[in-house]
Amino acid sequence: MTYRTNYTVAYRLSEKNVVLKLCIVFLSRWEAEQIPKVKVAKLDRGKLNKEQSAYMPQIPDIAKCPEHLLPLKQWEDVFLAEFSTLRTVCSSRIAWL
Repeated sequence: MTYRTNYTVAYRLSEKNVVLKLCIVFLSRWEAEQIPKVKVAKLDRGKLNKEQSAYMPQIPDIAKCPEHLLPLKQWEDVFLAEFSTLRTVCSSRIAWL
């Protein structure tokens, strides 16, 4: 008798899960229908090039960093090792949660 009761309860819970999943699907589809459709503009490339502005700002090249301001190779190695350790600790703690 207990087996049947537990089975009935489990069956009812699974029915509720199915109903819940169907509600989620229904709401998702309804929300998707509320989003406006994408409109694609038809451009005449020839006309576009003729009307293009002649102004184009001149952006200077990025200056190279002076050698005395660059980090040392030793500093980079230490930084990468510490960061790797920190990343390992964080990922293990996240996996633990």
